[in-house]
Amino acid sequence: MTVPAPLACDGETAHDPVSRSVLVKVSGFGASFWRRGHAALLAAEESGRYWDARDVVAHAPGRREIGRGEPVDGGWLRFTLSDSDYRQLAGEGLSAIVTVDKEAGRILGVKFRNRSWPTRRSSWLRLWRRLPVTATGCLLWCIALCGLPQPVLSDRFH
Repeated sequence: MTVPAPLACDGETAHDPVSRSVLVKVSGFGASFWRRGHAALLAAEESGRYWDARDVVAHAPGRREIGRGEPVDGGWLRFTLSDSDYRQLAGEGLSAIVTVDKEAGRILGVKFRNRSWPTRRSSWLRLWRRLPVTATGCLLWCIALCGLPQPVLSDRFH
């Protein structure tokens, strides 16, 4: 058993609304490792020897194993997703980070993300930026986070 030598590289992405799938391939740095891994997946699928090639699993922010990769022509790897995962990822900001094994020539995994899809932290920041920077805006922000302020009564006033 050899220890993997992982390399992370940017992947080209596309999406197919008919089949609710996203596609990825590497064409720049790391393309030779990608081609070796893709050829191994394609050969295993054509021969029916699935045990020769490990499954390539896709991940998304906050979600693990959203789909399994299927090699298609042109060096692409297709991941068919559920409706909710497809709606979250597909679109203009779709990007992928692909991890390949430099020694074995295998594709280890793919992480998809959509830059235009707000993460939890960025959505709070966008909301904060939209509020006017006034005392009223700050009060509304505090009420939204903490609830209405409760009056504090001192013993001196009773």
